[in-house]
Formats: sequence, structure tokens, C-alpha cells
Amino acid sequence: MQNFNALAIFVAVAERSSISIAARRLGISPSGASKAVARLEERVGVKLLHRTTRNVRLTEEGAIYFDRCRQILAEIEDAENVLTQAKSAPTGKLVVQLPIGFGKIVVVPALPKFVEHFPGVTLDIELADRVPDLGEERIDVAVRVGAVVDPRVVAKKLCRTKFVTCASPDYLRRNGEPRTPSDLANHRCLAYVMPKTGQYRNWDFSEGAGTTSIPVSASLNINNGEALVEVAKAGGGIITVASFIAAEAIAAGKLKVILSDYMAEGPNISVVYMPARHLSARVRAFVDFMCALVPPDPPWTRPPAQLVTGKKKRIKKLGSLKKSYVTNASMPRR
Repeated sequence: MQNFNALAIFVAVAERSSISIAARRLGISPSGASKAVARLEERVGVKLLHRTTRNVRLTEEGAIYFDRCRQILAEIEDAENVLTQAKSAPTGKLVVQLPIGFGKIVVVPALPKFVEHFPGVTLDIELADRVPDLGEERIDVAVRVGAVVDPRVVAKKLCRTKFVTCASPDYLRRNGEPRTPSDLANHRCLAYVMPKTGQYRNWDFSEGAGTTSIPVSASLNINNGEALVEVAKAGGGIITVASFIAAEAIAAGKLKVILSDYMAEGPNISVVYMPARHLSARVRAFVDFMCALVPPDPPWTRPPAQLVTGKKKRIKKLGSLKKSYVTNASMPRR
């Protein structure tokens, strides 16, 4: 057990880049923490940390050892959770990363229900349009739109997105309504700027048995779908965005769907997490929460005339999560 204590001290020091901060967190003295790391370095035979008067940082060997130690400690925590989960609700910090649009519109409004059902869990939410490295960044769960290419993570598909092309009724009165994708060449099409590359996202349309991809850009292009919706509502032009982003404006009559016969399927939306022999209770609770919140056929993927947010209906499904989770200790692994 002493060896595991040393591993926990080393991991805490590496995570905070400070011996003193880690020591306070663990309730031990800084000298005790420093000596524990030194004994660990002596036992493994390599230098794990570069120490200065201001901070500490991992050596190359220390970074490799740190990743393995963190996995070992996570396995120990998971094993303890397996023994206690039948009698207790999930507890501890859960770090979740969400894409901005999907997070704000679909997930965040439902989070109070999750917190109500699992008061022992502390949620740290990051809203960002990026693909994080779950292992490196210590993120427990993420939602991804698009292909999941990291072989280290488990990806559970939630649903398939749909894109809709739409404009305000005022814009269409002034400029006419395009009837085919080729008609868009005569219109002001507002493009989505992809954050990483700065390139504009093409618009894909289904035509016959194939798909047509049209490059678009205008004098105004934005790297945020919600902002594009606001510009389109103000009559600024035509947009193509994920249907969940435009659904509320469409239902309110502020945007009109056009080219609906050409609407193409979009990428998958998945919840991803690092694999483990036994998922921690809080990770499993959040994965179940996402599966209840986002069914395979969510309202925003339905035909344009039926596009509504349906938030209340989806949230009702969460009511039984806590009871079913706490009483089901043998929940199958994903």
C-alpha cells in the first residue's frame, strides 16, 4: 500500500506542477511529499521530475510513467466503485467537454436535472469546438460531432445529424427562393468558417443516388452556427447549419427551410470516454444521461415541418435515471 501512496503523491504533484500545492491537497507536509517522490525515483531508477524553486515539471520518462500511474490509480478507484455502487450514488468530479452549439442548445439546459439526480457529482463543463485528447487532458467524457478516429476511446453513437438550408422569410421575399442547389449561385450564402483550418465548410446536398458538395462563401462568414442563425434571421442571407441549431428559429417562423428535398445526412454525434475494465459510477451516469437526452431519432432530425426543440419531452426521460442506476449494480459495460 505504501507504493500506491507514493504513486498517488507523484500523480498529484505532476498534475499541479507543484509539490506544496499537491501536499496541501493531500493533507501532508511538502517535505513529506518531496521525500515520497524522491524514494519513488530511487526505486524506479530514473528521474521523474525537474525541480526548480518555482515549480516542477515532468521529465520525458516521468511523463510516460505519469500516464501509467494515473491509469493504475483510476483502475483502483473504479474497482472500489464497483464494490460500493450498489449502495451509493455516483460521487466526485466529472470533467465533460461539449461542442459549443450542441452543448448550449441540447445539453446545458438539461444539466440541472442531472445535478438534481446526482448531487454527489461535481460537473466541470467545457464548451469548445475542438477535439480534446481525453487521456492527456484528463477529460472524463466528451461529445463529438463527426468521425471518432482516436482508437484509445470508446465511442457510443447517440444520433445522426441533419443539416438544413434556410433563410428568413424577408430575405426570400426580396430575393426569391432557390429551387435547386445550383440556384444558390445567385444568392448570398453565409459560410461556416472551420476553426482549425480557416476554410469554409462546403454545403452537401442529396441529388438522386449521390451527393453534391457546393463551395460557398460571402462577404460575411462566421465560425459559429448560432451566430449564423442570428444573421440569417436578420435577413442577411442563406445558411446551412445543423438542424438542432436552427430548429427553434424555424419553429418560431423566423427562418424558413428551403431545398428540403435535397437535405443530406450529417455526421454522427457520439459520446466518448476512455475505456476501463469497470467504468466509474459518475462516467456511467453521465453516459446514461446523454443516451436518455439524445434518442437515435431526436426531434431536430425529423422533416422540416416537424422541427421543434422538444426539450421538455426529452428531459422527462431523465427522471428514472437515478433510481434505475443505483439499483442496478450489474449494468453491462459498453
